[in-house]
Amino acid sequence: MDAQEFREVGHRMVDLLSEYLEHIEERPLFAVVEPDKLNNLFAEPLPQNPSSSDEVLQQIQEKLLPYCTHVGHPGYFGLITPSPNLMGILADFICSGLKKSERTRLGHRRLLWSAGPYSGLRNSWGTASRREAILPVVEPWRISSG
Repeated sequence: MDAQEFREVGHRMVDLLSEYLEHIEERPLFAVVEPDKLNNLFAEPLPQNPSSSDEVLQQIQEKLLPYCTHVGHPGYFGLITPSPNLMGILADFICSGLKKSERTRLGHRRLLWSAGPYSGLRNSWGTASRREAILPVVEPWRISSG
């Protein structure tokens, strides 16, 4: 894939995702589908040759979007996976294009920002601890519940 094809396919993927998110409330929150149907959709041998971008986009539209849990749906109140934030999607895209060490540094910085006053709670390697990650969520709940 050269830079021009990357641009073209990237624009098509952004259009596909934008269209999906724009009309997500029209979809059922959870797909009503039998497990056997899903198994059959993906019961194919490992590809031996590359797929074209058109084939990949078609498979996303036919096999993935109709059957996934639509976490961006206004009726989704999931505990673990938050609804997608459009700027967050773009930020993930940029970070995917950067090398892993940059993504790690950015993730660490984001964790420190989210910890706010708890940013001094780092482990001996200088990285954020799980305790630090959860405090911004737990502390307001603790205060509001008295």
